[in-house]
Amino acid sequence: MALPLPALTGRDGTTRQIPILAPVEDSTHSSMTHNVILFLHPGYSPPLNVLFSLPCADRVSESGVYGVHHRTALTACQIIANNAFTGFLAVDAKGESRIDETIGPDEILTGREYFFVVEGDVRYPVVPSFRDWEFPHHRVPDFWPHIPPAESLYNDVCLVTKFPWAVTKSHIVPSIEKDWFNTNCMWRYSNSIVPDIDDVKNILLLKMDLHFCFDRFMFTFVPKPRASGTSSHKEATEEALSYTLHVLAGDQALFASLHHDIQLPHLRSVAAEYLFARFALAIFIGIKPFVNAGYKRRIARFMVVKDSGGPEMVVEDIDGQVLQSRYDGGKGRSASPSKRKRADEDTMEQQEDGETAVDEIDEPALQEKDTNDAWYADVLDCEQVRGRPTKRQRALYQVDDYFDSRSIW
Repeated sequence: MALPLPALTGRDGTTRQIPILAPVEDSTHSSMTHNVILFLHPGYSPPLNVLFSLPCADRVSESGVYGVHHRTALTACQIIANNAFTGFLAVDAKGESRIDETIGPDEILTGREYFFVVEGDVRYPVVPSFRDWEFPHHRVPDFWPHIPPAESLYNDVCLVTKFPWAVTKSHIVPSIEKDWFNTNCMWRYSNSIVPDIDDVKNILLLKMDLHFCFDRFMFTFVPKPRASGTSSHKEATEEALSYTLHVLAGDQALFASLHHDIQLPHLRSVAAEYLFARFALAIFIGIKPFVNAGYKRRIARFMVVKDSGGPEMVVEDIDGQVLQSRYDGGKGRSASPSKRKRADEDTMEQQEDGETAVDEIDEPALQEKDTNDAWYADVLDCEQVRGRPTKRQRALYQVDDYFDSRSIW
């Protein structure tokens, strides 16, 4: 049964349909993201070798079979493995059956699981969180397209829908990640006289509902071939690729059927490097179960070492309980810094006539430098065009909603 288009009735009695994306059949979107593909680390025994999973949202031509875009999955694995851009996917742990020998980078993975292999390093280190990740300056893959300057025609409309109303400004690299932004010198990709994380090259215009979903990591943007429904064993050139909306919410089939693979040929003015960082941020959210499993892991962290004069990459084996205390909040401690501050909320609400900002409430806890990512849902969703959000708004965006995204639909 097709979903009906909504309509508006005017004062003169005439009815107009609202121009939205074409409706989809229930049978289509109900199976679109039913399954996930697991990506495994060859250096650990099952079942503790699952790095993360991606939903099967990419359709294999007209076959009705769904999987995951090969290049998107591979890039995600490479980022998590400390920017191991020479690594590859394989059917077996030894890497003898390489996937890139049988399908092209823009074809679809349809197996249940794949190993990510780094030759010569079976126990390659894994970066545990976005804040521990070093941005790969001068090493961003060549297929990540350059983005041309802005065109005035599309300056004030939603990037995805082209709608001109209810449009909000959304940070690509979230403003809460200013420390990471500065440590990695990400300001080099901005155009401002005084470059910072609020630069226009780090801002997307999205409708409020899509902004909400974007801040919940329900989707990201990745390069895919411009010509839909085609695939090739050959490397696609930058000119043949377009940034495309890629859905990451595996339990949101209707959302995926409406928005997955929408291409953005009019994307302008933002920095490709910021989109690459945002893709990494969304992927790192999915690695939390691997990091917090309670077992020793080989970990890579880009961090400031005492007396070193600056950040450097540190690789070490870290005990599972230590990882849990750092990245899962530990016993008796909420994974969300804002939740640990709720006892003080009643007092703080009296300040500024109830207009206390979220970032003011969370700032002391964030300075603890715990690298847990779960707090994102408390703050990222609240970015608004008119300025900093109030504490009242935070009640709409709870951490638990991210881990069970069905609650927002």
